[in-house]
Amino acid sequence: MDDLERREAYLSAATTAMDGMFRIPPPTDSPYLYVALRPSVPDTTFRIWATTGNNLADSLQAIADAARTSPINGAGVNIVGYRWERRGIGWRMGPALRPEPENIADLEVRPTGEGRLFCGAVGHAQPGDPLQVYENTIAGLTQQAFAALGRLYQEAGYTGPIDVGVAVTGLEGRIVLSGSAPNAFAALQRVPFFENYRDTETVEAAELAARPRPIARRLLMPLLQATAQGYDPFG
Repeated sequence: MDDLERREAYLSAATTAMDGMFRIPPPTDSPYLYVALRPSVPDTTFRIWATTGNNLADSLQAIADAARTSPINGAGVNIVGYRWERRGIGWRMGPALRPEPENIADLEVRPTGEGRLFCGAVGHAQPGDPLQVYENTIAGLTQQAFAALGRLYQEAGYTGPIDVGVAVTGLEGRIVLSGSAPNAFAALQRVPFFENYRDTETVEAAELAARPRPIARRLLMPLLQATAQGYDPFG
């Protein structure tokens, strides 16, 4: 399988996981991060937004800017420096240069108001070793996705409720340790996981735009408290 085929396989897995909010793929050798957002009630506001010509380009730039101003220190992958390209009826923000498929973060928005982020670079393990999870990257990308989609809802004029969800796969049946905790004790703690992680919540669009960090923190802290033994990458 060449790099393009591998990349498409990763993105296909991401799409499968997002449909219906989360249908989680089977456990994998490496952990994957999935973030999904959608209006709780379908709204035609987004289709109007998506057909506004030059204003659409300005809106996409504003969405990208919102994501770029919300990184977390120490994140191994973020979407700073990414650019928009068409993907079907929606738009994908990804790297201008194609890295290894495992090291990409893909952010996609659609004219239905749905947004999806996928990353295959949120942990690593050598065969037979515990799985290292990169909490800073998980936290940073989730916050960036929430900031970007919060701005999308502002640009489209949508003010209703939003379903948001986060999932980290590849944890089930693994021994996990922190790859980000600065505390040596926390970094050496090995935690058995018997299931993958996921959580969902419904928030107002205005809250998502104004407070992406607290929302990301609420959804991720049960996972981070388990893997990082109290280390909080959100500060």
